[in-house]
Amino acid sequence: LYYYLLATSDLTLAVPICNGLALAFTFVTSYYIGEPIDQPVRSAVGAMLVTTGVGICMISRDRT
Repeated sequence: LYYYLLATSDLTLAVPICNGLALAFTFVTSYYIGEPIDQPVRSAVGAMLVTTGVGICMISRDRT
């Protein structure tokens, strides 16, 4: 996904998407494999905020 986005999109959009989604996927994956999470609510809120920020970047980029 990272290399595909870098090859097909603008870097100002691809890099924040990849970095933000990496954090969200790490949280989700660690939850499903049973890793102990110190503060699960804080981690979930952080993952949602990152995903929301990526969505805002994508929407604002389409409008310009």
